[in-house]
Amino acid sequence: MFRDHLHLLSTLLTSTMLLAATAGCDADPSETETATDPRDILEDRTELNPAGFDDCTDDELQLLADQVLCLEAEQASLCEASDVAEACGEGDLFAFGGENEACVLAEGAVSEACLRAVAPTQEPPSNGVSASKNCGQSQMLIDVAQGAYFDPPDYSDKLFLDTLYTFDSGGSYAHIVGYSPNFISPQRCIVGIRGSDSDAEKIASLSADMETCGALGGKCSTEFKSDYDDLVDIGLVSTLKDMVENGECERLYITGHSRGGAVASLLAAFLYESSPSTYSSSYMHVETYGEPHVFDTTLADKYHSKIRKMRWVAGNDPVPMFPVSSSMKHWGTPYLLYWGFSFTSFSFGYHFEEQSDQDYWYLGSGYFTAHPVGNYDDNLDHCN
Repeated sequence: MFRDHLHLLSTLLTSTMLLAATAGCDADPSETETATDPRDILEDRTELNPAGFDDCTDDELQLLADQVLCLEAEQASLCEASDVAEACGEGDLFAFGGENEACVLAEGAVSEACLRAVAPTQEPPSNGVSASKNCGQSQMLIDVAQGAYFDPPDYSDKLFLDTLYTFDSGGSYAHIVGYSPNFISPQRCIVGIRGSDSDAEKIASLSADMETCGALGGKCSTEFKSDYDDLVDIGLVSTLKDMVENGECERLYITGHSRGGAVASLLAAFLYESSPSTYSSSYMHVETYGEPHVFDTTLADKYHSKIRKMRWVAGNDPVPMFPVSSSMKHWGTPYLLYWGFSFTSFSFGYHFEEQSDQDYWYLGSGYFTAHPVGNYDDNLDHCN
């Protein structure tokens, strides 16, 4: 997984940058920091239990330790100069191989250490409304995000979900769903917005053009703002506001997959600006899946601390990194979901891990299989 991550990242660089990225790792280990026990370096840099290296030979351990030191010394400055956040090259990093399981895990740890070594050091702003993982809620909301791809959505097999309104401009589509946790509690409202299900290439080709985003006071994606404006024109926002003002929604959820997630973020921001006291973090919750960039840095940081939002990122889904622009940024609490080996829990299986980087995205090799809404739905079925 980490090898695929590095491989695809390297394709974003020019050949000159690739040569520069691997050149530093050809340095003589004697010219780098030395240690009497390479386990000390590996433990400090990779946060792995030293016992995990017990079956590795001394030569293998020293090579791994030298690679970590080289990457920290050489790659960080390279990536800063080239404005590439995670630009570790492959090259000598994978000169060590072997089939020994412990050593293979150690190699993966070096890759992870490489990514951390060159990651941006700026701490994300404090998110005063950080969204805690709620698997049951996320499983319900991904059903509504997936339902937006059907017209009309069919929730006949989903207890307590009922489509109330649909809005179709011919290009943009959304629906409002009523949700009652039982037959006694007041109705809650969920807005599900259609995205680009399996068309990751289309998202990747979007321009990073931004425009002044009306009442938000900053800039947002021209493409996604157009989708939002279409939904405004066909009555989604006015209908939703009427429902809220008339007390028809005890609580409001907004969700969407892919570009639908970007439009969901715009909708939440505009609702908040229309009445911060009404659309507060205790009343409105946003949850997106495979969402691309939509806001500039200023707006992203602003709403990160104002609106309760979870942003799910599937392992190997490339879409959350697009549009590629240094002036655009994600917001909301990011969660990575994937199947495989976790260095956090040191186990194989399904994992759902909160990330500390507000702008987190995970680029890997599953370009066509990781992004579809069905992948998110299948993974979240295992969340508990």
